[in-house]
Amino acid sequence: MVLKDLARVVRHHIRSTDAFGRWGGEEFTILLTNTHGEEAKKICGKLRKLIAKTPVGKQNLHITVSMGITEVQTNDTLSTVLKRADEALYKSKNRGKNRVTLL
Repeated sequence: MVLKDLARVVRHHIRSTDAFGRWGGEEFTILLTNTHGEEAKKICGKLRKLIAKTPVGKQNLHITVSMGITEVQTNDTLSTVLKRADEALYKSKNRGKNRVTLL
């Protein structure tokens, strides 16, 4: 229930041109179209704060999220983009969680 509520919050607050989906266990991915790194960081920062304030699940829990962001470069492959985003995510987690990191 918590993951469904989290997904609902994110879907409600991203643009119709963006893509959002579950990437694995408790990980999700958001593709922000036509968005540069710093702008993506601001958007994700707002999402992070909104998620922390929004009660989810039957017990109305307040959860936090860590986010890793990267910008697609000219010669990137899907693999290199995902690897960089994953590295950014783990930097967020290692810095104390509930953070947004841009690589």
